[in-house]
Amino acid sequence: MLKSFILDDEAHAIELLTDYIERTSGIELAGSETNPLEALRKITELTPDVLFLDIDMPEISGLEFMKLLGQKIHIVFTTGHAEYAVEGYNRDIADYLLKPISYSRFVTCCDRVAQKVADAAGKKKDASKNFFYIQGDNKKMIKINMEELFYVQSLNNYVIIYHQSDKLVTYLTMKEVEQFLPADKFSRIHKSYLVNDAKIKTIESGHVILHSQPVTALPIGLKYRDQFFSKIRKVTLKRGDWEK
Repeated sequence: MLKSFILDDEAHAIELLTDYIERTSGIELAGSETNPLEALRKITELTPDVLFLDIDMPEISGLEFMKLLGQKIHIVFTTGHAEYAVEGYNRDIADYLLKPISYSRFVTCCDRVAQKVADAAGKKKDASKNFFYIQGDNKKMIKINMEELFYVQSLNNYVIIYHQSDKLVTYLTMKEVEQFLPADKFSRIHKSYLVNDAKIKTIESGHVILHSQPVTALPIGLKYRDQFFSKIRKVTLKRGDWEK
């Protein structure tokens, strides 16, 4: 859920964006302000993900306000002047909404910001985790490099981690493993299987074939099929892509 804040010197502009936020899933309003200094205090306290920032304000411009922000926040400019777009993108803003703002354009903006937030979180997560430990026999802690992990199989309240030519059994649930591993590198393909995307060799006949010896074929469950293939389509090169 995106947490948002609105700073605009015009009350009707805040009312419009508030209405749009209430109508849109995946985003909530943490607060709003017409006074830039009050907004700065509230933003520091509330730590929103995205700030809808009016550029044309009498006391301080949106561009000047950006300089006061000491925290990382995704900014969306809102203004009636299209010429500010170039300035905004030079400052690496998340998006730009030209007044009067249509609801359809607002929804597109929210999708774009949500993706940026997810990408930033994924990069942070990936950078901090390229290995993990599991508890083996006799409470021994075993280190596993993620790039060497082939797949995970659930077994009631245990999971089997297939790691290079070895396999390790540990007391974990599949849900715990799935939540821990980065979603951009690992895919749940079945109620009993979670696979390392980098180890996939082919996808055929409802199965994922891995780069392993002996060859391993894991079934793709009906419940997970749509989500898995939606992810695969994003990295599939088609003939039409060459024509764009």
